[in-house]
Amino acid sequence: MKTKSIFLIAALCFLLALSCCRKSESEQQFVGVTEFQFLYEAGGREMTVNVWYPSKEQAGAKPYEFISGFSGKATKDAPPDADGAPYPLIMFSHGFQGTRFQSIFLVEALASAGYVVAAPDHPDSLTAEGGFSISSATLYTQRPAEISFVIDKMTELNGSDPILKGMIDLDHVGMTGHSLGGYTTLMVSGAQLDIPGIIEKCKTPPEPLGCFMAYSFTPGAGVISGRDERVSASISLAPLSSVFTENGINTLGIPHMVQGGTKDIICPFEAEQGAAYDNLNPPKYLLEIFQAGHMTFSDLACRFMTNLIDCQDLDKKQKIILDYEIPFFDLYLKGKTSAGGNLKSKENEDFKFSSAI
Repeated sequence: MKTKSIFLIAALCFLLALSCCRKSESEQQFVGVTEFQFLYEAGGREMTVNVWYPSKEQAGAKPYEFISGFSGKATKDAPPDADGAPYPLIMFSHGFQGTRFQSIFLVEALASAGYVVAAPDHPDSLTAEGGFSISSATLYTQRPAEISFVIDKMTELNGSDPILKGMIDLDHVGMTGHSLGGYTTLMVSGAQLDIPGIIEKCKTPPEPLGCFMAYSFTPGAGVISGRDERVSASISLAPLSSVFTENGINTLGIPHMVQGGTKDIICPFEAEQGAAYDNLNPPKYLLEIFQAGHMTFSDLACRFMTNLIDCQDLDKKQKIILDYEIPFFDLYLKGKTSAGGNLKSKENEDFKFSSAI
């Protein structure tokens, strides 16, 4: 009996010691960031891509500055944390004349939650090589294709890169994007541009915001798809969606969440986010943040426009964004059924969350 008691005590001590050393899900995960230059031949340009990933602590390292005075918490080329690998991949698409690192709060939080996040500079980016010099119609079709190109590159890097080798779970790929990046997210997720349909829709006043996009195409452009079947769940942030007809939106057949703010004067909530949600197929989710604006989703913009209502109480508003973004991807990319409990309909003084499963 005495021997058995000693054995049980020893086993208990071992388990306690193990639990002390194991990182809990609530514990902060260190984040690394690395950068690549790819030749995107279809667009005839060099493309810069940043990748954020779970990392080990890099003692003494300072956060990486993307431009002078602007950084998050990630350290450059930090040693990867392979203990939890492979991690699902999430693609991020920036807004019109935004940049790949415009939403540091979001990409770092996703990496800290156990995802690899890749964000390219589209040709309209403020920091893109050569600047913005292509036609609008080309931009709208090229953006989804660029996402597919970067997923291809992530596949290559997962097999050979010193940092990313073996880090990416390519069977579970998600996407998120802001504004025109939200449009890009919808396209990659399965929405289709019905050019004749939207031009016909634009004949009836008032013209939705998306008409300016539709007019950049020739009427004979037909129906355009940017679907990448590897993407299995997605979130659009303050998306421009009025360029789609009702039938163009409901071709999207994967779980999708739309987020927006009631103070958005660029992509108004009801016309752009609310209408998109109405035309989506379940499972679908809608987050309406009161007092949030278009730039609430971009902390780079808010670094320079602090007087905007979008940027007031920014930490509080961005926490709401993350409180729904991370559980969504945990449910649909990691299969954590417990995360579904955080995705139930709810309303309070700060936001309203709706869903149809």
